[in-house]
Amino acid sequence: MASTIKLKRGSGEPGAGALVEGEPAFDLTNKRLYTEDTGGTVIEVGTNPTTLQVDGTLTVGVDDTGYDVEFFGATTGKSMLWDESADSLIVTGTVDVTGTVTADKVDIGDGVAGGTSEILFSDNVSSRGKIIYDHSSSPETLVLQTTGTTALSIDNSQNISIPNGNVDVTGTVTSDGMTVEGDVFIGYTANVAGAPLQVNTAGTTTLGLSAWQNPSHLAFRRSNNATIGGNTTVADNDVIGKISFLGADGSNYEDAAFIQVAVDGTLGTDTTDMPARIEFATSADNSDSPTTRMTILSGGNVGIGTTAPAEMLEIYNATSPAIQLNDGGDYKSIVRLAGNDLEIRGSSGAMEFYTGAADGDSSTQRMTITSAGNVCIGTASGSNKLTVNGNQVLLANGELKFADSANSQVATIKNSGGSGTSQLDFLTGATPTQRMRIDADGNLSLGTDAPIYNFGDDRTTLTLKGKGSTDYSTIQLGNYGTTNNSQGLGFVNFYDGTNENARIGAYRSSDSSSGELRFYSRAQSGSLTEGMRVTSTGNVSIINGNLVVASGHGIDFSATGNSSGSVDSELLDDYEEGTWTPTLLERSGGTVREIPDIVYSTSFNGAWYTKVGNVVNFGGNIRVTANGDPTSSYQLRIGGLPFTSANPGGTSSDPYGRGRSAISITIFSGLDGLAADEVVQPNITQNANYITMSYFDSGSGAGFSMPSTFVQDDCYFSFGGSFVTAA
Repeated sequence: MASTIKLKRGSGEPGAGALVEGEPAFDLTNKRLYTEDTGGTVIEVGTNPTTLQVDGTLTVGVDDTGYDVEFFGATTGKSMLWDESADSLIVTGTVDVTGTVTADKVDIGDGVAGGTSEILFSDNVSSRGKIIYDHSSSPETLVLQTTGTTALSIDNSQNISIPNGNVDVTGTVTSDGMTVEGDVFIGYTANVAGAPLQVNTAGTTTLGLSAWQNPSHLAFRRSNNATIGGNTTVADNDVIGKISFLGADGSNYEDAAFIQVAVDGTLGTDTTDMPARIEFATSADNSDSPTTRMTILSGGNVGIGTTAPAEMLEIYNATSPAIQLNDGGDYKSIVRLAGNDLEIRGSSGAMEFYTGAADGDSSTQRMTITSAGNVCIGTASGSNKLTVNGNQVLLANGELKFADSANSQVATIKNSGGSGTSQLDFLTGATPTQRMRIDADGNLSLGTDAPIYNFGDDRTTLTLKGKGSTDYSTIQLGNYGTTNNSQGLGFVNFYDGTNENARIGAYRSSDSSSGELRFYSRAQSGSLTEGMRVTSTGNVSIINGNLVVASGHGIDFSATGNSSGSVDSELLDDYEEGTWTPTLLERSGGTVREIPDIVYSTSFNGAWYTKVGNVVNFGGNIRVTANGDPTSSYQLRIGGLPFTSANPGGTSSDPYGRGRSAISITIFSGLDGLAADEVVQPNITQNANYITMSYFDSGSGAGFSMPSTFVQDDCYFSFGGSFVTAA
């Protein structure tokens, strides 16, 4: 059998033997196709047999000469035609291919100029979708339909239209430009009214803008023209752009906050004039209506709590206009910077500054500005405009300058010491002139640039110098506002570091122009007590204690002249009070002893003395209760005087010397041996500390030593007098 089957043409039905088995023949007259079966019988294909089987190649026509071949379907008008004149295969109906169609070119048309061309997709049951090219209108459009609805259209100007649904892209979309007239959804569809552009994701939603060479730019534009593309001037307070934030409450999305830009002022004729402000708004609790909380005006002023800030930063609150920062703990501060290194707090009308702590609860207060305007450094309170507790440091020989209301320098404090030393100078005047200096040793000088005298030890000195070479210096303390008597005018206080140990105070006296000095001291475990006062009349009063003069010194009265008018040294260098114990003695020759077997007492009124300078005044008493049996005629003496009498010396002007004494004695009883005209005459001899007892006979005019035998039992006598002591 031949491997190739050729289609033969002829007129009429082929006769027997004209064909071989399986060879087709086409009758051009009656348009019928014939072949020969296995029995050698010519049969008509499609009329008698139900199946045409060609086991080889079926050829209609020859090269360069062909014929139309058409296959008809069961539906009227549906066929497949090979148009040999057009060299085209035309299918009227549906092409259902199971497998792969490979073609260099597919030309689909309805054969009508200005009509439509379609590609239909179905599932052998119903139409599922189609591709339509409509060239019957302008612009010509390529349409993609799904279930009879247009999903995508592209016109001949390359405009893409998606009338319904979304664009879901997995991968990268690259476009030179795109116009979307409807809503755009990124992520998935979640239609929200009033939101044409939506980004929806199951996780965190991020909208990123990236650019190369130039910055990313998100632009909001507004025109008051009702037509798209029209340009009509915006007006004051028109919102140009707005970013809104909404949260779901279980049923709706509620407004939580927004950021918007609005026109801020009237536009001028200048094409570059577009003043604008930025507004930040949030919703309070139990509200879904955001209220503006912060505004940045066109001029740059920032307002918090106000929409019309008058300064670069203005904070307004009707009840507590404050800046408050919270570190997350219990303590809240007005201002806290650099991890709590600086805090500024408000407290009872004062401003407090804190530093040095890791948190607000343990920071340390360094400075306070009180409600009265006083500045306190190192302490929380002070009654002066500036109070400093602690060290103040001016580096590099710094200066502290003071100026008047005209900002002219009127005073300066500076460190004039060299490297490693200190020397503090104080200058005043329109042309600052040095008035005071404190050197490195703590010495203070006023009116000079250096202490006049430096002791060279640990003590410090205060030096005052007059303005000129002949001017004197003054320390002036005063209370210029006092009108009260006994009001303090000035004090010099002395401390040991813990207590006030002493004070010198000046006080106003009983009249407005007088004054007095008071001296105070403090005893151990006692209180400050006035000890001496110099009154307004010049009198010195010892208020508490005594006037004590060291040994070898006294009170000099030489300013007062003597009887001749000359001024001699009249030094009162001693004053003493005390008691002494009298004794009864007897003397015979060089022997001085207490009277044997005598019993006496001095307890009655005792014995006393007062020494003023070198004059001793004394007194005493003796009561003898028993004198034994005195038989001797020894000289009677009263011994035990507290001082020794002076050496009489004797000069032409003072022949009796200065050891003379004046003694008086009273005998009450018990003195036996005196006659009626005999008088007791005691005296103190030179260089003696005893009284020599003697008597005087007025009749004979003779004097005699009194013997100890005159003293009898129950003898009582008292004595007193004065004498000049040797010391």
